[in-house]
Amino acid sequence: MKCNTVDFTISSFHMYLCYRLCIGLLPM
Repeated sequence: MKCNTVDFTISSFHMYLCYRLCIGLLPM
């Protein structure tokens, strides 16, 4: 269970970084 939780957290964090990167690249 802990392994799955860690994987989910890392995956969520990775998606967050990609989201922030996309927002940073887009002109506001």
